[in-house]
Amino acid sequence: MTALTTFYTLHRLIHRAGTQPDSPVPGLLEPLNRQFAGALSAAIAAAGTPGGAAAALSALGPRLQAAIADASDALALADSDGGSEAARRWRIDFDTAVELLQRFSANITGFAQLYDGLAQRRRMQVSEPQAYSPKTPPAIVLASGARAGLSLLAAAAIWYWLAWPQLANSIILGTIFCALASSSPRPTAMVNQLMAGFLIAAPLCFLTIFGLVVQSHDYPTLVLATLPLLALAMWLITDPKRGGMGVGAALFSSMYIAPSNLVRLDAGSYLNGAISQIVGVLIAYLAFVILLPEHTMGNREHVSEALWREALNACTARLPRRGTAAAARRLRHRFDNRVRDLLSQLNAASGPAPGDAARAVVRRGLTLLELGHSVIELRALIATSEPGVVQEVLRRVVDELSRFLREPMSPAGARAREAALDALLAAGPIVRAALPEASPERVPRLHTALTDLHSIYTSLLDRGEPSHAA
Repeated sequence: MTALTTFYTLHRLIHRAGTQPDSPVPGLLEPLNRQFAGALSAAIAAAGTPGGAAAALSALGPRLQAAIADASDALALADSDGGSEAARRWRIDFDTAVELLQRFSANITGFAQLYDGLAQRRRMQVSEPQAYSPKTPPAIVLASGARAGLSLLAAAAIWYWLAWPQLANSIILGTIFCALASSSPRPTAMVNQLMAGFLIAAPLCFLTIFGLVVQSHDYPTLVLATLPLLALAMWLITDPKRGGMGVGAALFSSMYIAPSNLVRLDAGSYLNGAISQIVGVLIAYLAFVILLPEHTMGNREHVSEALWREALNACTARLPRRGTAAAARRLRHRFDNRVRDLLSQLNAASGPAPGDAARAVVRRGLTLLELGHSVIELRALIATSEPGVVQEVLRRVVDELSRFLREPMSPAGARAREAALDALLAAGPIVRAALPEASPERVPRLHTALTDLHSIYTSLLDRGEPSHAA
């Protein structure tokens, strides 16, 4: 997943650079992409041999570095012919694309090594295991609880008003199905299929009990008597389009045809119980249709707002000076899990053919995922840096970015975005100016800061417009 996110960001950058007719960046990146594509083809061809895929990708490193150096020299010549503003824009795009390509190469090489290890059944410690951190928008959580509580009160009121003893089953079933269906991206369709299964099973179960079960006299005949109804329920469950109907039929049947030591056959009691069960499912269905129908799992608007909040949390969550590396690793893991969980909820709710609006939220989520990882890494560098001008400009970048993420879709957010871009452009030269006099231990940290600044810059420029391969 990390490799795919990196590749998506690289693709978006190359596509955006391609829309600038005077930019030399796409032409300079073409040989690099061609070399990497050749290495991927060789890795695929060698995937069947032990270590072949990883070796083919590892051999790309020296050739790719040489090609990057040649492309950088060519860009320097092109810079001398263009204006200063255009040259700076080209340099940032090129450096960011190179960094993303190198990171994607490292990600794919690590994936190939893992694949080879699994293929050869070697024991490998891939990473330190950490707990999964899911995320559900708070509005959806509150709506699910309110919906279940109100349906419970409504069913209890009907039960009390009608003085119908069997309606107690409706209270239980209505509350249970409201709670269970709240985790579904399409709860109305889920409960609708369950109700259809109950309606199908009610008359068939009546015929099974009073027409077949009453004639059974031992275990084999009891199995034969219940087999047709249970077989129908199992067959419906195996059909993806009618699986909910099968579950409903199986649940209803299991409550009535289960054998007991003392069998009491009462048609009136059966009809009362069956109607109360169906009413319970109907209450759950009406709850989702009437009570907050837009507050369901994977709702596009709620997911979009939650994604912005997660990106803001990446900028504002506490990172102590002591144990910064461990705290940043936990924050990065939590941020990645929660964003991907939100995107998976949106994907499940959108179905096999998501609309343009859902695709736009996915593109925004992937962009914010890249931005958040870079911000967390940049904040970890700031927390462990010595006071100075570099630390001040980097902190200003994070502050301006936080202001933008607090209200990203408002006019004030647009102004904050421009201020964040200006802060990024101002920070880059200051960080580069510190490189010549930096100590050997500090140089890698400054290069990491430049990489993060480039990643944040290209993420802010990417407004999520669709591209030809997005």
